[in-house]
Amino acid sequence: MDFLHDGGETVKPPREFVKKYLEGILRFLRSIDMDLVLLQEVDKDCDRTYHIDEADEISRIFPDYAWSFAPNCTVKFAPVPLQNQWVRSSLVR
Repeated sequence: MDFLHDGGETVKPPREFVKKYLEGILRFLRSIDMDLVLLQEVDKDCDRTYHIDEADEISRIFPDYAWSFAPNCTVKFAPVPLQNQWVRSSLVR
């Protein structure tokens, strides 16, 4: 999938893709045995994910876990950067 911040043109994927991605994430999280989960870019009431409450969807599959959500930012409008200033990083074991 091409994505604006990776040099592509797409701002957000189609709704069907968002639902499919979330189903895959939920399926993966159910399949692993863990005591602690840290996730990033989980949306609540966000246009890019069609206002699906991803935090709630994820928390429902772990009823015995405590959880919290902290927004990265809360703005009405985020301008497109004039240059690609996004940092990509990975941590691999």
